[in-house]
Amino acid sequence: MKPTYLTLILAGLLAIAWTSSAQSRVPSAASNADEALEFQVDSVHSGVLFRIEHMEVSAFYGRFTGLSGRYVLDADDPSGCEVQITIDTASADSASEGRDKHICGPDFLNAKQFPEATFSSTRIVAGEESTSKRPTYSVTGILNLRGVKGEVNFPMTLIGNKVTRMGHRSGLEGKLTIDRRKFGMESFPTEALSADIELTFFIEGLHK
Repeated sequence: MKPTYLTLILAGLLAIAWTSSAQSRVPSAASNADEALEFQVDSVHSGVLFRIEHMEVSAFYGRFTGLSGRYVLDADDPSGCEVQITIDTASADSASEGRDKHICGPDFLNAKQFPEATFSSTRIVAGEESTSKRPTYSVTGILNLRGVKGEVNFPMTLIGNKVTRMGHRSGLEGKLTIDRRKFGMESFPTEALSADIELTFFIEGLHK
C-alpha cells in the first residue's frame, strides 16, 4: 500500500519535532568562552591536597574537603582574571582520625580559633608555558592562614572551559609551597616534619 499524502506530512512533522527536541537537549557551544566570566566553585568537584615530609624519610598526603569561592576567567586579558578561595580548616582529612585531630589542633591549623583559610589573588599574568588549548597563569595573592597573611606566587593551569550537559563549567589546577613556620606552625622541628608544605588545588566552577 502506498503512503498517502497525509501520512507523509505527519511523518515529516514528527521528524521535525524529534530533531528540535534532540537539539534542545544538546549543550550549545560556549560562544562566550572568550569573554570575562565569573564561576562559582563546585565544592563536590573541588578540593585541596596537602603534602608534608615526615622524619626526613617519607611523606604523607591529605586533603581539605571543604572548599568554596569564586573566580573570573578572561581569555583575552589575564589581568582581568581573579581567584578567591575559602578553605574549611576543620575539613582536613589524612585518613587517620587521630592525626586529623592533631592537624586541626593548636600545633597546626588551630581550626577552632581559625576556622577558615583564605586566598585572594592580587595579580594574574600569562604563564610561560601557556598554550591555546591549556592556558597557564602566574598567580600572586594573599594567603591568610592561622590569622597570618603572607604573599604567595604559584603557577595555575586552566584545564578546560566549555558548556557541558551540567552547564558552563571550567576547571583550574595549581600548586604552591609554603613554609609552615611563617604561618605560626613551629611546634615541631624540621627533623620531625619538613618546614615546607605543598598545597595542590583542583577547582571546578559553574558559570551562572
